[in-house]
Amino acid sequence: MPQPEDELLVDVASPISVEGLDLLHRSLLKSSSEDQQFLDLGCGKGDVTREALLPRCLPVGRIVAVDVSEDKIETAKKNFAHPKICYDVLDAVADDVSAFVKKHGQFDRVYAIFLFNWVKDQEKGFKNVFELLKPGGECLFMFYASSFHLQFRKRLARTERWKKYAVVSLGWSVRGLVG
Repeated sequence: MPQPEDELLVDVASPISVEGLDLLHRSLLKSSSEDQQFLDLGCGKGDVTREALLPRCLPVGRIVAVDVSEDKIETAKKNFAHPKICYDVLDAVADDVSAFVKKHGQFDRVYAIFLFNWVKDQEKGFKNVFELLKPGGECLFMFYASSFHLQFRKRLARTERWKKYAVVSLGWSVRGLVG
């Protein structure tokens, strides 16, 4: 059953993500291969992972797509499953990522598509990305410099109907999210 906050996530970022991924992929130093695995940090409901990221990563052994929200991961597993995608829960900022690395190994490439706009402790997040990457691995981050979408979501988080879902954004409180 779709979660109420899924009404808010109607592929708003997808066109931006696709154009950004195309641009970023041209800057990669290494081509992908079947023996590699990539990580998608902050995959949300999985649509961008499956529809935009996967086609641009082929050939690839697998993509491990993670989000802090168990509900989002369940939605992703149900609606955007693929044999080359493994969905899992990870808070890439608060968690010690060593257990996650033991479970999945390190990654040849880490993607964070608009994730770090929502992260309070970016330094911790970047340190964790370093731990998640294999030596010589690559990371691709996309950030909003400024956008109506970001401002809209922050304002929406203040409303009574949506404020309970704001805490999903990497453990931020509504005060932290809207600051």
